[in-house]
Amino acid sequence: MLASLLGAAVLALAAYDGVVIGRALYVGGQLARESSPYSQQPPNATGALLVVGDSTGVGTGAEDPADSVAGRLGQALPNTRIDNLAVNGALTEDVLGQLRDAPLPRYDAILVQVGGNDALRFTPLDRLAADIAAVLNRAGERAPYTALMSTGDLGAAPALPWPVAPVYSARSRAVRDRFLAAAREHGADYVDLFTGASDNGFRQAPDRYYARDGLHLSGAGYGSWYDRLTAATALPERLQTR
Repeated sequence: MLASLLGAAVLALAAYDGVVIGRALYVGGQLARESSPYSQQPPNATGALLVVGDSTGVGTGAEDPADSVAGRLGQALPNTRIDNLAVNGALTEDVLGQLRDAPLPRYDAILVQVGGNDALRFTPLDRLAADIAAVLNRAGERAPYTALMSTGDLGAAPALPWPVAPVYSARSRAVRDRFLAAAREHGADYVDLFTGASDNGFRQAPDRYYARDGLHLSGAGYGSWYDRLTAATALPERLQTR
C-alpha cells in the first residue's frame, strides 16, 4: 500500500514538472521569436563592441531590446558601434562561427554571453572547457579585450521546479567553474553570475527578474546582470577611453 502511494506521488510530481517545463519551453519559443539583438551604428563612432552568444546576448525576455545587457551598454556608450551576433539557442561551440562572421576585422572589445544552453543540454564538461578556450582564443584575435558572462543559477528559475532544480544548480556551478578557469587562463574579465542560495533576489522576486516563461530574464533581470558586468569588468571604461 505504501509503495503504491509513493509510486503515485512520484508519478504526480513527474507529471507536474513535465507540465511546468513544457509550458516554459513553449512560452520561451514565443519569446525567442519576438526578440531581436540590440545593435547600434552611430555616425562617426568612436569605438566598436562585438556581442556574441546565446539568448542572454540577444536579450530574449526583455520587452525592449534596449533593456538587454547590450542595450544598456548602448545607452551608456551612445558613440560606440555595437554589432550583436548573438543567437537564441546557441551553444558555446556556436560562438566560434559568430566571431568568424563579425563584419569588422577588429573591435575594441568583445562581450561573450553564453553557457546557459550548455548547462541545460548537459554539454560534456571536458568538451565545454575546450570550446570556451577556443572562443577566447579567437576573441583575442579580434579584439584586445574580452569580457565573459556565462550563466546564473538555473536552479533558481521558476521553470525548473524541484526535484530538477538542484540538478541544474549543480550544473550551473560546474559550467561556471569551467568558464572562470578559462577566463583566468586567457586573461578575460569574468562576470560571476552564479550566486547559489543568496542569488541576489532572483529566488525572492521571480516575477520581477524572470520573463513570463520563468527561464529567460526580464528587463530587470538583465539590469541586474548589467550592474554586475559594470562592477566586475573594465568593459565600459575600455570603450569610453577609446
